[in-house]
Amino acid sequence: MYREPDIGGRPSFAEASMARHALPVLSALALLALSTPLLADEVSVKLDTDVGTLGNADIDGHGACYATSVINSFWYLEQKYSSVYGTELTGGTEAGATSARDSLHKLIWDDEGYQDREGNQVYWTWEEAWEEKVNWIEDRVEGVTEYKGMFAYSVSGWSNAENLIGNKAPTWDFLWQEIDEDEDVEIFFEWKIGQTTYAHAVTLTSLEFEDTYADGVWNPSARGEWAETAYFDFRDPNNAGETTYAQVTKDEAGNLVLYYEYGKDADGNPVYYEATVYGAFSESYVPLPGAFLAGSALLALMAIARRRRK
Repeated sequence: MYREPDIGGRPSFAEASMARHALPVLSALALLALSTPLLADEVSVKLDTDVGTLGNADIDGHGACYATSVINSFWYLEQKYSSVYGTELTGGTEAGATSARDSLHKLIWDDEGYQDREGNQVYWTWEEAWEEKVNWIEDRVEGVTEYKGMFAYSVSGWSNAENLIGNKAPTWDFLWQEIDEDEDVEIFFEWKIGQTTYAHAVTLTSLEFEDTYADGVWNPSARGEWAETAYFDFRDPNNAGETTYAQVTKDEAGNLVLYYEYGKDADGNPVYYEATVYGAFSESYVPLPGAFLAGSALLALMAIARRRRK
């Protein structure tokens, strides 16, 4: 846990770099001789269409952050590919999205609960969360969506999981590629307060880093203290309607860790926790083979027509 300085919103990369490398005068003068720059250009990828703004809810005594983040992703699909999805996934209105969130949550959550293989009492599983999301789409708009993801635990036996990598937490490169290709992504992370583990789900909207070494690659811990600062931007169900940011780094095992704001201290200052990212699910529109062939045939006919005009 740590308390971030009150800097009035997210710092620029220049401010973050200068704050991180602030040293006594003599040390600063010594650093001037180094070739490594203190300030760097920002490199980023961002979704080209906005995601939904639905907020979290208490449904039958349980938080619905996962269902909320999924419906906010579905809103993105509907806006970006309106001719494909229409309003089938969310209803196209705030009331429709709210109803969709509540229904999806109830499909996943088992109020009576059951015991897992280890004898723990559980009320929902990530397998059900994945499969109910896929089913929600396929029941309404069949056969045009691709599902991918990375998950820190086993996904053996999961349905529609051909492109879901299990036993491996999401990597920066995977998330960067998904956002760069305009594919909406839900990410899941957890943190501890004392002996209690908390988990949360959000909809990722962009990734950014300061490219200190001008190599186009995020170096979170390269060359000693000269690490490159990075951020996630995401739509947080606990902060509906606004895009939230969090600084990102990696732990010793190479897992992504973000500094997530959760609660306030006795003086009313926000408190941040180191939250480990353990899962990411994405869904994206994939044109039907027939549509691809038809488009290719049209391009071929146009080429022939151009040649004939010559």
